[in-house]
Amino acid sequence: QPKKVAMSGKVGEWQINVTGDESDFPLAMKTGVELILGMTKNVDDVKAIYRNNKTMFEKLKTLDKESYDSIMGDFKTKQESFKD
Repeated sequence: QPKKVAMSGKVGEWQINVTGDESDFPLAMKTGVELILGMTKNVDDVKAIYRNNKTMFEKLKTLDKESYDSIMGDFKTKQESFKD
């Protein structure tokens, strides 16, 4: 029986929710972050996504460091895109 996970970020804007098998958690986070980063309008939005879902990113880091590092790279790229 696969281990289940059900996590949510802080209630409010930029909240990410993931429910399902723990083995699917890294892909669900990557997909969710890609979608939500596409809706950001400034650096503060990007920072708020991380801040509001910090426990989920910490869980991802323990489950799959490579996926975590990839997502952190996505955050950095998005932040830099607003510096133009």
